Amino acid sequence: MSYAFAYTLDSETFVAGTQEGKILLYNPSTWAVVSTLEGHDLPVTDIVVSPDGSLMASGADNHDGEMSARVWDLMKGKCLHVLEGHSKRFTGLIFLPDGCRIVTSSCCRSAYLWELETG
Repeated sequence: MSYAFAYTLDSETFVAGTQEGKILLYNPSTWAVVSTLEGHDLPVTDIVVSPDGSLMASGADNHDGEMSARVWDLMKGKCLHVLEGHSKRFTGLIFLPDGCRIVTSSCCRSAYLWELETG
């Protein structure tokens, strides 16, 4: 089962996050899985693609307070950063328009601004 979805801006890749913590990259013309990204131990609940389509951020949450967020290189299928710091349930993430920063938020009314150069 999938909880989170996103398209790259060029519509060449459809991304789905699963209950098992995997991220599946599909070719939307054939709906074939072209890559599977693994790294989350929790259901993937949020996915966002960077403005230039080269990066993806994913958030995982089990709704019991455990959360994690990761930044991925979509071309290489590699996790670049694990974003940690929220103490309560993860609620969202977004790339800023410059594509160099991400904001994550949690239900403890906190938001973090992450510089992708440093994580």
